[in-house]
Amino acid sequence: MSGHYVVRYQLEQSPGRQRGRRATARTTASQLRLDDQPVAVPDPNVVSSVQFGALIQLPGYTRAPRGRTAQSAVWFPVPGDSIVVQFTSAQGAQVQLRGALRGRTLSGDVWYLSDSGAGFQLGTFNATRSR
Repeated sequence: MSGHYVVRYQLEQSPGRQRGRRATARTTASQLRLDDQPVAVPDPNVVSSVQFGALIQLPGYTRAPRGRTAQSAVWFPVPGDSIVVQFTSAQGAQVQLRGALRGRTLSGDVWYLSDSGAGFQLGTFNATRSR
């Protein structure tokens, strides 16, 4: 599962969407890197005790440190050939990519989880592993 992926997101809602306005879908492409080494300091917002490092780009949601193009994240396996990639958004909420791996392709849903515990699906993603 570790490696570099090119990710295409189909997002239905954006973080700054105004109430009463119809959500429009937008497609964006970016990068995802999944490492095979456990993280030195586990993320306390993640339910899994087994966490691996990741770097992610998701325009409008990630915030890369100065001089970098991607934000740190963690990923962890779930039953079956599925994984979850989780990071804290620029708005302070948790965002998860929940997907299943089939061959070189990782695909699934993008979820936004607020501090209050409410969550909703932002859209879907499809990631292809680079060679």
